Amino acid sequence: MTQPPPPTDGDLVEDPPGSTVAPVPKAVLQALPPSPSRLLLVGADRRLGGELEGLGYSVAARLELDEDVAAALGQLDVDGSLVVLPQPGVVRLPEIEACLAEGHQLLRFEKQLEGGSRWLVTRRDPYVVRAYRPGDESQIVELFAGSFHHRRPLEHWRWEYRDHPLGGPFVSAAFDSGGRLVAHYAGYPARFRKASGEVLSAFQIGDTMTVPEVRHVGRGPTSLLARTGRHFYARCCTGRVAFNYGFNVGNIQKFSTLFLRAERVEPVPFRRLSGPALDRLRAPRRRWPWHRIRTEEVQKLDERWDELFDRVAPSYGLLAERRSKNLSWRYLERPGFDYRIHAAFRGRRLIAWGVFARREETLRWGDLLVDPAHPEALAEVLRSALGGEVGSGAQSVEAWLPDRPSWLRPGWSAMGFEALPEPQDLSLMCVPFTRQGVAAELRHDLFYTLGDSDLF
Repeated sequence: MTQPPPPTDGDLVEDPPGSTVAPVPKAVLQALPPSPSRLLLVGADRRLGGELEGLGYSVAARLELDEDVAAALGQLDVDGSLVVLPQPGVVRLPEIEACLAEGHQLLRFEKQLEGGSRWLVTRRDPYVVRAYRPGDESQIVELFAGSFHHRRPLEHWRWEYRDHPLGGPFVSAAFDSGGRLVAHYAGYPARFRKASGEVLSAFQIGDTMTVPEVRHVGRGPTSLLARTGRHFYARCCTGRVAFNYGFNVGNIQKFSTLFLRAERVEPVPFRRLSGPALDRLRAPRRRWPWHRIRTEEVQKLDERWDELFDRVAPSYGLLAERRSKNLSWRYLERPGFDYRIHAAFRGRRLIAWGVFARREETLRWGDLLVDPAHPEALAEVLRSALGGEVGSGAQSVEAWLPDRPSWLRPGWSAMGFEALPEPQDLSLMCVPFTRQGVAAELRHDLFYTLGDSDLF
């Protein structure tokens, strides 16, 4: 299993200079259990411990920030005692991860209170949230089948999470006291290229799910799905990646915005091509000798795909890397899926490609890249697919085709694509980590397609 990169300074949340430990705030006292109860203090001074003892609490231990919190949690009672982590200087991710992994839910999470101090208040309960361990995948695929009413084999899970070209698995999972998987939050890594050449690391989030019987456990930020997402953030994201992203329907959009810091970027740019416009693309055409674009279906990707990406990426503003290695993983190695790749060339030079799949009478155009010097090549790629096995008899073509970059926009209209609301009301969502303001950046610059989601 690939481990996340080592923590960086981004794992520390700085408090205002000169802040001191304030007396126990009223909001924190309201979260504590009735006294007497045993408490564990981390990063707290004696004055604070004395104040809590004066209120009738028993301090099980005082730890410094660099001590083993997970081991010390065993000193607490099993019957629901709380852990208080008042840290006047920093709130560190290892403590958050340790609490969740030892069966403690966070009641006050990085909440800044009077005096500039930040407090973590937790309570023991029967659920443990931890990172993936080998063997968990058998329960994960069963939870997926129950959540989405569609069964995927183990080999598909291994392809998506274990065998990703950029590493994995990156999975956080919640288990009940009997060891049953009850919630799951996961992502696989992605790299984005800006026009300037800057590379941004990100996670695409997918397969967020809980079993129905535990959806009543906790409320909002203390729900099992929110706890599992928070564990994923602490372990894999904060200080390590620029942002997370995913494509969500309305109810998940609301939950993620309220409890997981997500921001809505925009509705996905759904387009459909059908009727006379589709007939025109299928109509035979006379090809003159000077028409130098040729098309073909390909089964193997080589260095020409890398060369095309490097050549054209600066013209796209911001997009996920589309190199031969990750494209082969995504479209040629995925178990149980039949994607067809059609490409356009001038001589031996690759100038455009598209990835297609069939769903009943609809041809789905899932991914593409084109040289801005030859935007007309995209229509040739689509004609090639319509004339091939994957497009034979299709009554419509559906795709996510954004208006960015602006030089691509006329091509969608010229082919006859109509912009429509996405049938499931999907929107692009993101969570910023090292890159603040990323939602506006994505809204302004990002080029993406259906293949950038896990829905194709």
